[in-house]
Amino acid sequence: SGMGIPSKQYENQGHLFRFEELTSGRALLNEGINLEHCVSLYAPRCQSGLVNIWSMKFLVKNKFESRITIEIRQNRIVQIKGKNNRQPDQLEMDVISVWAKENNLLLAHK
Repeated sequence: SGMGIPSKQYENQGHLFRFEELTSGRALLNEGINLEHCVSLYAPRCQSGLVNIWSMKFLVKNKFESRITIEIRQNRIVQIKGKNNRQPDQLEMDVISVWAKENNLLLAHK
């Protein structure tokens, strides 16, 4: 059902980012396919309310594309992964930090 945090866009260094919560199995599957990682395996944990998954998307040619997947447990960001499980770069972390602070989320990622 989600965390109740609305989707939101941010601009940083001329780039536009959008945060969207993934609340369906299809959305998790698409995220995993697009970023080539295993986030779709989190569906049962999301359904039970143990985990919330967010996608940070990046505007490319007038279309938002998945760039980073964020795992949240009990208002703590515990995992942040990009394509093929890469770590976020500094630009991405700057935007994630602002979003986390605005939504009272603790950054405790690995």
